[in-house]
Amino acid sequence: MRAGSVLRKNPKGEQGETLGLLKHLDCPYFGRGDVWENIIPSDVDNLNHDSTAREQEMRWENDYRNVISHFGGKPRGIFVVAGYAPTMCTIGNPKFVTVQSAAVRYYAPPVALIHKLDVPTIWCVTDPRCSPRFQEMTLMWSNTVPHALLSQWHCDRRFNRVVSGKKYACHAVYGACESWGDLPENRCEGNGRAVVLGHSHVKSDIKTGDASVWREVLSTHDGPVYGNGWDWAVDEGYIKKEMYGGVTSDIPGVLAEYSYCPVVSHTKGFRTGKPYVLVANGVVPVLTENYVQLWPGYPREWIWPNLPPYVEAMTWWRERMTPNFDTVDLIVDHLRAGTFQKHTYGGYRG
Repeated sequence: MRAGSVLRKNPKGEQGETLGLLKHLDCPYFGRGDVWENIIPSDVDNLNHDSTAREQEMRWENDYRNVISHFGGKPRGIFVVAGYAPTMCTIGNPKFVTVQSAAVRYYAPPVALIHKLDVPTIWCVTDPRCSPRFQEMTLMWSNTVPHALLSQWHCDRRFNRVVSGKKYACHAVYGACESWGDLPENRCEGNGRAVVLGHSHVKSDIKTGDASVWREVLSTHDGPVYGNGWDWAVDEGYIKKEMYGGVTSDIPGVLAEYSYCPVVSHTKGFRTGKPYVLVANGVVPVLTENYVQLWPGYPREWIWPNLPPYVEAMTWWRERMTPNFDTVDLIVDHLRAGTFQKHTYGGYRG
């Protein structure tokens, strides 16, 4: 089973990964959505931060019963494709913290379900430094600690995380999560225009390291720029104010007007999913110098700021946009055979 929050039309980011994973596994999805038929809807109607703890617990009981009824028992395991990561998601928590409505509606239901089902849980994240940090795992439900942790780092990542005063030794393994997005047919023509679309907050701790690369990109780009975290570039003169399009949720709408977009890897070894989003929208990813090593065979004459021939480059990319479910399939085999063991594929210890 796959658990999550809301799965929308034109999915992007971790939602695109979710849809790709669902199509591969052909399994039920717990949450809300409009692009997958086999959905076990979470009971969150009219639930928000002003609801009572008792009401939230009653909704969790409904979710649990619905899942058990759907499967005729407990599922063998749960895959969670995680993006948004709050520090607390339950009403009436031990710290008496008022939680956000988004956490109550979208994060608490799968976490509570994980606790009630008490089956192996595999968390799939973009960057392990953004991995689960909800305090309930320390203060309330120790069985919600991730049993496995898959990420987009092209290598194992080991780090420590303190959650509500408790230190966890965390281990993330490469799960090819960035490759799961669904790639529809796209236009095969180009207008020769390039756009910079970077939603990252380049001065945050998570994105440390890519600001210098973005300076190199922006110094050779005189077109439009969209996304979050660009105030510094406007202030420093790298982006003309009239060319900054700001934050937009209509990524397909923006990309429909362009043919090329630079791709930056903020830290060595990180496989950003941006090329998959771009190719799915008919835009050629143009790699920067710091990212070429993760795409063997990428022609050096195509490195930004050089713009490659559109049709040739799009053909090159689409030949390599093949989903890699090897790690997922191994985990599923273990779950079905009853041989899954915690920490074999990363996870938290503590």
